[in-house]
Amino acid sequence: MVAAQEELEERDTYELEQVALMTNQLENLVESIKSKVRSLKKKTTPNSKKKPYVMMDKSASVKVEIRSRKARKLIDKTLQVADRPGKRTIS
Repeated sequence: MVAAQEELEERDTYELEQVALMTNQLENLVESIKSKVRSLKKKTTPNSKKKPYVMMDKSASVKVEIRSRKARKLIDKTLQVADRPGKRTIS
């Protein structure tokens, strides 16, 4: 009976040591993440030098898509006006 109790106490002590070790590792991980976040915040401040934004030209397919959307909107407006006989203007 005493041996079983000692074994349980040893197991409890071992488990407590493991929990303490894991807690310490978790604290270290949290601290390193905080440190990385702080360093990233410092890098993204407005005072830091940023690369200038380079405006890219639209490709031919994108231009065609924009034109067809505009045309579709105009056609839809025209059809809506045609469906209302009282009002004949397109605005």
